[in-house]
Amino acid sequence: MLWAFCFSLSAYIMPKNFTFDHSTKSAAINMNIFAYLFQDWQSNRRNFKGQLVLFLFRLVSLINRSMIAKIIFILYLVFYCYFVEWVLGIELPRKLKVGKGLTLFHGQALVINQ
Repeated sequence: MLWAFCFSLSAYIMPKNFTFDHSTKSAAINMNIFAYLFQDWQSNRRNFKGQLVLFLFRLVSLINRSMIAKIIFILYLVFYCYFVEWVLGIELPRKLKVGKGLTLFHGQALVINQ
């Protein structure tokens, strides 16, 4: 189910050879949608909560790139806001730009601002 969701998302948002910018000073790196969504899993190996939050964050930041995707996936944006920010208490704004390998050491009362 999750893979089908990601595949349908990639059809609306990402043209072929889409370039993701992973940091403000480095050159853009080409990667596919699955590599982009799971790029933080290695740095959060034993932290399932960190993996889940960062996967949801990468997905919402991918949706945030296109106005059409924001309209189509408005329910997911509301779910992200409710689940991650209110239930888990982690504030990762959807417009936040972070690089590869972000690690969450604790998952309560965490605020990262732009």
